[in-house]
Amino acid sequence: AGGDPPGARRAPDPWARPGAVHEGRLEAQRTVEAVLPRLAAWLNAAHGLALPDRYWRVLLGPWLLRLVHLALDRDARLRAALAAEPGLTTVLLDPADFTVPADTLDLQTLGFTDAFNLQLMSVLLALDRPDLPRRRLPPAARPARPAGSAGALRRLSDAAVRRASPEIVFLELFPERKDMLRLAASLPGKAMPFRGRLSAPPPADPARRASLAALPADDAFQRRVAALLPSTLPTLFLEGFAAARRETLAGWRRLPRALAATTGWVFDEGLKLLGAEARLEGATLVGGQHGGGYGVHLDVPSEWLESTTCDLYATWGWDDAEGSEARPTPLPQPGQLRLKAAGERREPAAARGLLFVANGFPLYPYQLWCHSFGGELEGYLERQAAFVRALSGPAAGALRLRLYPLERGWSARERLLASCPGVALDEGSRRLTELLPSLRLVVMDCLETAFLECLAADTPVLAFLGERFLKVRPSAQADVELLREAGILHASPEAAAARASALYADPQAWWRSAPVRRARERWLGRYAGCSGEWPAAWRDLLLRAASRAREAAAR
Repeated sequence: AGGDPPGARRAPDPWARPGAVHEGRLEAQRTVEAVLPRLAAWLNAAHGLALPDRYWRVLLGPWLLRLVHLALDRDARLRAALAAEPGLTTVLLDPADFTVPADTLDLQTLGFTDAFNLQLMSVLLALDRPDLPRRRLPPAARPARPAGSAGALRRLSDAAVRRASPEIVFLELFPERKDMLRLAASLPGKAMPFRGRLSAPPPADPARRASLAALPADDAFQRRVAALLPSTLPTLFLEGFAAARRETLAGWRRLPRALAATTGWVFDEGLKLLGAEARLEGATLVGGQHGGGYGVHLDVPSEWLESTTCDLYATWGWDDAEGSEARPTPLPQPGQLRLKAAGERREPAAARGLLFVANGFPLYPYQLWCHSFGGELEGYLERQAAFVRALSGPAAGALRLRLYPLERGWSARERLLASCPGVALDEGSRRLTELLPSLRLVVMDCLETAFLECLAADTPVLAFLGERFLKVRPSAQADVELLREAGILHASPEAAAARASALYADPQAWWRSAPVRRARERWLGRYAGCSGEWPAAWRDLLLRAASRAREAAAR
């Protein structure tokens, strides 16, 4: 991330062409739909079962979607490099040093590491260049298990919930636990929070999984995905599946009729197993949006999978579906509603400071989505520095820069400090939502969760995103245009800096203007979960989900 070695030449970016990311995202969806039933059949045979494809979609879908996106991106980059340098030669990683993920979270975490990307590239490159030599990593370079991966979630199951066997269970629908408890209290005796905790699966058995590479395929890319399966299918789904299934079903007097989650349908394997099992008995699965950007950006891969896997799908206000049988249901978000209520008590005269909240993306992209990546992200980092350098007057002196809390491989902190020496940093010791009431002005380089929180808190906010980094779905184009007309959204960091410099002394006259009020109200209602009755709307959705399951069971 510190720059290219002397004499190095970069391969062309395969995603630089306009429309390439969108086309790639659609190809990934087609590939998932083609591979999933074949993989389900393979696993059924391996386990001596006859479970329906929908069962395996609930369990495998999030992992397979991530794997296909990894494969599509890494394969495209390899092909671009080989096209630019046909005589390219290299050394592949010896399979003895391959790391097989334990579960979906493990795959995503490993996908950010050098060693695992070398593993992926080695498998793909060997398909075209089997003659390339292989080498083992030195012991010190062999990857440890990533922090926060499979082992962190393997604890004893929630026996009290199993004994109670409520009709409805839900997991992490909201960031704050108090909101989960309030929702449960609105459904006394019917609903309880639940986390599906499982024991760690055993290690991979190479002989048992070798035939995955021969999975039937319709095209060359599907064959490349199949080649990755022996080293990337999580051990939970093969070696550990029988034990995990027994553990999941133990202790329940009856399985829930409705299960609701957001990120739980992605990373909580115990909940996914419970949901897949309960759905065999007619249960309703409720999914939901888990962050900003949904309903706005053209390419949000997780939205497609979640809304086509679950039976009901909760959003923060938007209601247009993309190929989903589960029509989106707009529901309020209690955290944003609290911010909105606090914003109504805000005292602008006491507000001080300008905070620039900078986004961050991984060096190794894990999905083809709304933002560009690869070499273009270096341009994204340069745009952040350009904003800081372009500020003038009191705004420049009041600036604090809040970087993305995780280092994603780009050495963003070092780059920005080198480019903007002396810039004051906000180290993130307090949550952004705690800071918003006291800030005079906030600047963002995205339109996602933090931006929506600023709108909810009624804290004056500017954003900059060029057309290259902002691909908007048709249903949201008019709403994005409202932000531009209000002077909230700018195409360049320099334009945003000029606006921030001019506004900083007193942004309230602008912030209270009719165009800003119109844009804010539209975004709060459609994208920030600030409409509807809480917790009544959520209670009604969960009751409807349980009723739907009862009706299905009676048929």
